[in-house]
Amino acid sequence: MREWTHKRRSTMKLLLIGLSITIILPLQALSDSGSAPQQEMTAQAWFEKAKVNSASKKTSDVKNTIEYLTKAISLDPDYASAYFYRAIVYREIKQPDLAIEDFNQAISMEPDNCGGLMGRGVTYSELSKFKEAIADFDRVIKLEPEMWQAHQARGYAFLDLHQNDKAAQDFDIVIHYDPQNPIAYKDRGNAFNGLKKYDRAILDFNQAIELDSKNSVAYSGRGLAYIMLGNEKKGCDDLKKACSLGFCNAYNLAIQDNICR
Repeated sequence: MREWTHKRRSTMKLLLIGLSITIILPLQALSDSGSAPQQEMTAQAWFEKAKVNSASKKTSDVKNTIEYLTKAISLDPDYASAYFYRAIVYREIKQPDLAIEDFNQAISMEPDNCGGLMGRGVTYSELSKFKEAIADFDRVIKLEPEMWQAHQARGYAFLDLHQNDKAAQDFDIVIHYDPQNPIAYKDRGNAFNGLKKYDRAILDFNQAIELDSKNSVAYSGRGLAYIMLGNEKKGCDDLKKACSLGFCNAYNLAIQDNICR
């Protein structure tokens, strides 16, 4: 019943994008006067040029962003923000090992930077290094107990380790701080499914669907819970609904197993 896993990736991406705001400097306009004498650029100037350049989605511009950040670091090897920002860029272009190296460098300079710890934790999760990820999320939660995003990310790691009880506890906290978050109810429902607490799972999936009627994974999770409780009619209806919303994994498997038609 792990069919929802790939749907989590977009959530993790949004999570990291939102938290990256905490580790970069505010964007400032760059002055470029052709008539002024050209001066050698500082590390900060290269850093800000990289941020301007990163607004483009072109592959060539991504390479330029990395080049500019590398120049900033070469001029100032202790420039933690440049390492953080380059780590995020490496992660976005699917070079997680390089991202981890840069997160390590930045965190060694600023050990209590929650944005950097979150970024490294999310990257570890994407590398299936869940224990390392949880260690980073633990540090964030110790530093910022009310940062519910860290509980959400740690909950995902616990799900992947099949530690569904711990995952449910983390999602409890997410719901406490963000009670109108349909994703949190869907996530806790998945944890309850893993714990074989199907009645409780259905309650959470109901809430997720009430808050977001197009939550395909919630329909799928509820369908699986109904099937496990012996109500194949309701279960198949939910799986079919999930498929109509674009998430067909569980429905196709149920058809193959002659559970649904």
